[in-house]
Amino acid sequence: MITLACECTQALSIMPTADEEVIAGWTTQLEADPSNVQARSARGALYLERKEAVLAEQDAREWVRLQPKEISAWALLGDALVAQRRFDEAVKTFKQGLVHVDSNNEALQEGLNMARVAVLNSLDSFDSDDEGLSSPEIPVTVSQAPRSSTPRLLSPRNVPVDSISPSPSRPESGIPLTLVQLVSELVWFILVDLHHSSPHLSNGCFLITLGVFAWCMQHAVVLAVVVACLSSLVLLPPWRVWLRHTVSRLVERWLTRSSDKLYHVALVPCLLSVVPMVLRVLGLCNLFWFVHQDIVLAVLVFSYLVCVVASAQHPKLVKVGLHLIIFLYWVVYRQHTRDAFRFIPPASFELASWMLGAISPLQVHQATKRAVATLLSRASSRHMNGSDFPYLSLSPRLIRWLEFWTQPSTFTVDDVVAGFQSLHASALHLFAREIHAFRAAHDASQDDYAIMVAYIATTVRALPPSRTVACVVMVLQRCVHLVVFAWLLVGRGDVCFAILPLVALEVDAVRAIVHVLTEPTYEGCDTLDLLCMQSPPLLTIWSNVKAGVYCLEASVAATKVAVAATAAARLGAQFGRLASTVVAARREGVTPHMDNLVDLATTLYESRHLLQPIRNVWTDLSVRWWGPPSATT
Repeated sequence: MITLACECTQALSIMPTADEEVIAGWTTQLEADPSNVQARSARGALYLERKEAVLAEQDAREWVRLQPKEISAWALLGDALVAQRRFDEAVKTFKQGLVHVDSNNEALQEGLNMARVAVLNSLDSFDSDDEGLSSPEIPVTVSQAPRSSTPRLLSPRNVPVDSISPSPSRPESGIPLTLVQLVSELVWFILVDLHHSSPHLSNGCFLITLGVFAWCMQHAVVLAVVVACLSSLVLLPPWRVWLRHTVSRLVERWLTRSSDKLYHVALVPCLLSVVPMVLRVLGLCNLFWFVHQDIVLAVLVFSYLVCVVASAQHPKLVKVGLHLIIFLYWVVYRQHTRDAFRFIPPASFELASWMLGAISPLQVHQATKRAVATLLSRASSRHMNGSDFPYLSLSPRLIRWLEFWTQPSTFTVDDVVAGFQSLHASALHLFAREIHAFRAAHDASQDDYAIMVAYIATTVRALPPSRTVACVVMVLQRCVHLVVFAWLLVGRGDVCFAILPLVALEVDAVRAIVHVLTEPTYEGCDTLDLLCMQSPPLLTIWSNVKAGVYCLEASVAATKVAVAATAAARLGAQFGRLASTVVAARREGVTPHMDNLVDLATTLYESRHLLQPIRNVWTDLSVRWWGPPSATT
């Protein structure tokens, strides 16, 4: 009996399934006629349902070659690439289908959006396999493979991406690298590529080295202290461990005790942007105070500035020439050789910044792409993979980001939201203390999301400084030479005439500041709008931040309105049933309908909590549209 059962099991295992028989039939038809589009499309769809994505891709590519204007062929090819986790190729495939066939096709557009979301998810969870986590599933809908004569639009049927085997196999593992070696090689490749593509990098690095050397020669004591501290950190591991432990402990204490983390973090870039302005004012004050210690030097500087202002030279080149004149006069002509290293660093840094600024962002972008590709090829030649070296996953993630965002894109807000849904839970956890404090100080009936949105909105609106502070910052930002002239005149009693040509250039800036502060057109702008007018990218970022806050508040208001509408509908239905029961009781008598009347009255009493959402919406709308409600209401 056991032998008979084993023989039956073996016979059933070698019997072809229905799908295999269908595939064999289509294969026979294709051997007889390779241009049979119906058989090829049906077999490719069935391959995709059986999770044989590689074979499905082969049939889809042949179908696209035979019928390049067929929407179903492009859809099948894109779905096969998605099933193999080749999301960037799938994005390009769906785009080609939209370009070559129909740019308004909904199926191809839906596949393109899902492939883009998959790209973002794969970038954020690239090394999740090494951590024992499963990568996110891409919900792709797939129809049944066509067995009729008319091919239909094809896509995989609820196939989790993690259950599909990846197309390329990993190479054998070898000797792993460290993160320091990886970053060092990547930076070195980028610098070498930029060195070959632009001479400005080499010249700028030489000038920076010269400036640092001159600064070190001038501040030998400070340099000795810095070298001693760095040497102690390198040669004494306990010091390094203590420093790391102290910094991490301070950060953790701040995270647990701070009740306004978002405002403090958002305030850091604002304060950092003011530091260069203050340092620039102090440096110019010291420079022109030194210039006016010698009347001949002051006349030379004044004459030079008049000439360059009249010829409209680049500001950095003007500063380089200014330091060069001071160096030639004070060090070469007056023989003050001990001050030689005093004027070399400013001129070197100004000229180096001018040269490095001449390197275009496109050159840096192309150099980064080539450096990452070189790093990946070297890692492949060493037979390394992500399991041996987890940091290696950062390289393909970087190059895929670079390649993805350079494509022509119709990315939507829904795609971004779908790719970054995990930020909601992280924000609730990070700002738990702020949410609790805000709930205690404001409306405690709202949920965590509404409280978090209100906290973010309050923080963003509190970020712009006062109008007085904004006026001071604008003057420091646009009229720094006027500030230096006034400081030397009021603080030290020196009439610094050498800086007057530069002050004359800032007269228009002073008029612009007065116009901005007095014009009624700018009354609706906040102070950060006024401060960012000189920098369109920063103004765009600040405008997008405010727009994002408005969208978050609108989503909370829409949720409240939906809840209030639902509550009003429920109350309306209950009142309708009560009214119909009262009408029936008046017509037929109260006794037959007494139970219904009591039940409906009890239900209405128990539903009194439904009035709270309606009241909240009415209060919010009255505050938003008509101002705060009066005390009588």
